Amino acid sequence: MSFPIRLRRQYIERFDSLIADGDNIVLSLRMRNTPTGPVIEWGTKCGSLLMQVLPLNHPRRADIPQFGSDHGCLSYPPTLLAQLKGLRDDFQHGFLDNVAERVAAEFAADYMGQAKGLLTDGGNGSYNHLLAAFLCGAVLEKSLRDLCAREVPPLPTTKADGKPFTMQPIIQTLKKADVILATEAAQLIAWAAIRNKAAHGEFNGFTRQEVAAMIDGVQDFLSRHAS
Repeated sequence: MSFPIRLRRQYIERFDSLIADGDNIVLSLRMRNTPTGPVIEWGTKCGSLLMQVLPLNHPRRADIPQFGSDHGCLSYPPTLLAQLKGLRDDFQHGFLDNVAERVAAEFAADYMGQAKGLLTDGGNGSYNHLLAAFLCGAVLEKSLRDLCAREVPPLPTTKADGKPFTMQPIIQTLKKADVILATEAAQLIAWAAIRNKAAHGEFNGFTRQEVAAMIDGVQDFLSRHAS
């Protein structure tokens, strides 16, 4: 999986806190004055954090039990601390993220850049804002479907006959599941309406200013919710 920016920051703060605790534990162990309780507590917290951030197929998940009291926590704190520091660095730089999701995020950023460029480069009398709205709407729809797929269990994005839902039912599904707020849902529905008008060639159904606001808003939404 990939982590929204705010959640990633929270996890990095947790890594830093546990690393600081680990440094103190290793130092006190050298002085031979650390009881086992704090060491076990530290190892338990580390294991809990790693269970949340490590992908299911990551080879280091096999090392998580070592942080527990029945394995290496009491015997090898320096080694476990070094592993924690290494995983923290990988996490901060995105190397624990799902590669497919990272590639999708890069494509989304590229399309959003193209959409913004169309507004910047196109003349006021042109219809470049139509294509910009369509590109932005496509990125938004993909991100909403990805949000549904990341839920456990995944939220439906297709009808019983296999045909895909349009954006509005997906937005309502995400709101009902408390993935997005009601205020967000209302704004997303408005953006979906602009995208639909663009798809049907309704040149005068929205303005360049509305598209510019849509692009900025979708980028903010992606930063908070997308991979």
